[in-house]
Amino acid sequence: MSEPTSRPSPPRSTARTAEPGWATNCEGDWRRFASGPDVIAIMACGFDIDRARREISALTARPEWAGLSAVARGRVFITDGNQNFNRPGPQMAESAEILAELLHPGTFDVGHEGTGWAPP
Repeated sequence: MSEPTSRPSPPRSTARTAEPGWATNCEGDWRRFASGPDVIAIMACGFDIDRARREISALTARPEWAGLSAVARGRVFITDGNQNFNRPGPQMAESAEILAELLHPGTFDVGHEGTGWAPP
């Protein structure tokens, strides 16, 4: 039997995610969008849909925002991150349904629009 290998831990993000709100240092995260995502689902920690909608300008004011393909195609959605995505719990099945609606709108319509997700 071979010896187990030790793997280094992945680097920790500089984004603060332990408290409600947007990550405070997302500079590195914008590089992830360079490939042009098909869909953007905003799941702000501790924010329901209304709160995220009120504060989305923190994202939309960035110069990179308008150039994202998901933005140009109207495929940006705000979710109830507080209720469905920021912590484990019995809502995990509902969270999967929400993602199915966002990613495959012609196939899945479980009825979460307006409560689990909404356009910005």
